[in-house]
Amino acid sequence: MRFPLCPTVSDLDHWMRLSIEIAAEGVAEGESPFGAVVFNQSGRQIAAAHNRVRSTGEPSAHAVVLAINQACVAEGRLTLEGSWLVTTGEPCPMCAAIACLTRVGHVVIGARADSIKKAGYETLNLDASAFIGFTSATFALHGPILERECNALLLNHPKGES
Repeated sequence: MRFPLCPTVSDLDHWMRLSIEIAAEGVAEGESPFGAVVFNQSGRQIAAAHNRVRSTGEPSAHAVVLAINQACVAEGRLTLEGSWLVTTGEPCPMCAAIACLTRVGHVVIGARADSIKKAGYETLNLDASAFIGFTSATFALHGPILERECNALLLNHPKGES
């Protein structure tokens, strides 16, 4: 799959399904139900991760943070201009900040912040749209994509369950 900067709805659905699969792998390992995949501006997958907060004891080991870190290593640089971050849940402020700081071009979300909060996960009452409004974030926000599937993943694995 190669394209300059304009994925189709079918591409976004496919990418989100990959993020959901990664999140499900994390759930099977006892992690929270979040997954993230990074694609470069040509549409090539360069990183994928699920949450690892519980297994590492590191509160910052969110899927988005881990996927962006992996993508930077894979690309050999600290910025990801034009890349696409596809995540099963709307980024928390920490995850939105790392997307901003690494200059991710596009963030595609599955579940919205209100669904994340309903499942018991912290959002700090700041969704990604508000984050963009309060900061100099330059990424474009897309979605929700496959929202029903991402919501089900969250609600079937609320915070507190292993």
